[in-house]
Order: sequence, then C-alpha cells, then structure tokens
Amino acid sequence: MYIESGEWDEAKLILKRDKDKNDMAIFSTSSMGRTVLHVAVIAGREDIVKKLVKRGRHELVKMKDNRGYTALALAAELTGNTNIAKCTTTIPKTPSLHGSEPGLVQDLFFLKTNDDEIPLLLAAAKGHKEMTSYLYISTKLDDKTDKNFHNRVLLLTRCITAEIFGK
Repeated sequence: MYIESGEWDEAKLILKRDKDKNDMAIFSTSSMGRTVLHVAVIAGREDIVKKLVKRGRHELVKMKDNRGYTALALAAELTGNTNIAKCTTTIPKTPSLHGSEPGLVQDLFFLKTNDDEIPLLLAAAKGHKEMTSYLYISTKLDDKTDKNFHNRVLLLTRCITAEIFGK
C-alpha cells in the first residue's frame, strides 16, 4: 500500500523493522508471488524502484511472480516505462559491499515467463517502441542457436504488427 502510493518513508520503516527480525520483507511475496519491487514497477514509482533495487540487489530483481514475470518483464509488458526498466537492470555500486560493481544484470534480459517469453518480446507485442529499442540494444541475441533464431523471427513479426520500425 505504501509502495503503490509512493510513501517511501513509511514503507522503509516496515522494511527496516522486518529486517531487524531477520524476516526480510523486501523478499516477501503476495499470493500472486509479487514482491514490493513488482508492485513499485506496476505503480510506476521509479524513485522507489531505485531504492528497492539498491537494497535487494541481484536477488530481488531476479525474483519472479506466479506467472514467471520479473520486475523487468512487468515493466516491458505492462508499463513500457524505459526508465523503470533501466532501474531494474542496473545494480548500483554499494560502498559497503567489497568488489560490488555497478552494471547491467545481463541474465535478466533472458529470464523467461511461464509462457516462454523474454522481456524484449513482451515489449514488442504491446507496441512499446522505446522499451523495445532499449531491450533490443541490451539483449544480446546470439544468431547461432535455433531458439534465438525463433526469437528474432518472432520479434520481427511483432515489430511489424505493432508498427515499430527503425534501426
């Protein structure tokens, strides 16, 4: 509730209280399997998404809901918000963690939903042009495997259907 309405201070108090109990609320899930990060993405709360990613790091951004959707997949399909997608795919450097480097979490681009869809294909299917472009540049589809060939053909078909033309 606090996450959806953008009340970070209140949400942070709950997360801190639960952290002290070793019951990491940030990783808790709803009956639909959604984390607070999933909720923040759907609500379009970019500022909160950044804070949650910084706290939950790789583990949180890779969590899937009951349909197999990561926060990135939800952003790709439901919102088309490229800024939020960038927040979920880039882990910021944390001074307290030795050797922690910022950068893209490459495998996020290939985590499939239960319907065998990657975020790039979800964005193209919904006609989110900017999101599709960002995910296309970030997703390294290797031409050498049959599965990626299938993804490329499906991507082309979806882009034509959604009238996403360009580079």
